[in-house]
Amino acid sequence: MGEQQQAWWRGWLRPRFFSPRGFQALAAAFTVVFLACHVLGLRAYTCVLCGQAPTGDAAARWAFGLGCLYILFYYAFVLGAPTLLLASLLLGALERLARRRGGGAAS
Repeated sequence: MGEQQQAWWRGWLRPRFFSPRGFQALAAAFTVVFLACHVLGLRAYTCVLCGQAPTGDAAARWAFGLGCLYILFYYAFVLGAPTLLLASLLLGALERLARRRGGGAAS
């Protein structure tokens, strides 16, 4: 692997958080974790919202935890990921505009 390609991978694997690439990486992480929760079948545990126990045992705390985990990542996927993607587009455009203005004033 070439030096330029390694630098590209390092940039994607360790992005600054408050940057377009950081926002995109966080949105991708939310998506991957939510899809993993969905594939594992944690959606069945969301019945804890109604006060029901999915296993039939009201003392099953792990079922409550799995239901809350699914709900947390569902909202992160549905609300957080699109917001982060829009923010990355806006921040990228603002950074590009600032570079263009800064480069034009220095010449």
